[in-house]
Amino acid sequence: MFKLIKKLIACVVLLVLGAVGYYYLRQADNRRWLMQKYVEAREQLQTGEKKYAWTGSVVILELVKGDTLVVRTEQHPRVTVRLAGVDAPEFSVQPRGKDQPLAEDSKKFTSQLALNQSGTMAIVTTDHLKRPVVVLWLGETMVNARLVEEGLAEYYEEFASDLPAKIRHALINAQIRAQEKRRGIWGLENYQRPSDFRLRKS
Repeated sequence: MFKLIKKLIACVVLLVLGAVGYYYLRQADNRRWLMQKYVEAREQLQTGEKKYAWTGSVVILELVKGDTLVVRTEQHPRVTVRLAGVDAPEFSVQPRGKDQPLAEDSKKFTSQLALNQSGTMAIVTTDHLKRPVVVLWLGETMVNARLVEEGLAEYYEEFASDLPAKIRHALINAQIRAQEKRRGIWGLENYQRPSDFRLRKS
């Protein structure tokens, strides 16, 4: 009799856990979170923590555009850097050309957030112009992700392959939140990716 009761209790527990799991995994956000944690754990087990080319303190001196900044490091008085994993609306390279919508807003947002601030910068790689491609933190705030979450830059997979999975996922999740709320570029009609804008203007 006691064994039968134990079996019945075990069955009830399994049913409850199954129902909770089913309900939990029905939610797209939960499925994404679970998959991201799996990818992050697998990366950690396979390769260990990804090492950055350089990590150190910087001061943000100037904004070129939303995702491009001039910083001062301990070794160099002025270095132009590009934020990793993001692509902000472009300014026209032609004297009388038309900028992309929200190009100035993107630059202004990053300026208000970071200009003259001290932060921590990690160099991931370099781009075709030999500029460092970086992750930038102001305290606990990752500037790359904040720009994306405001809808003033998109997640740029082409610039994200060298990033740790945890950073990539933070950018992806920031973009999903921006898209859900139709912030910035996601509220525009006929939105054109900055990479396509560059191709057509080159």
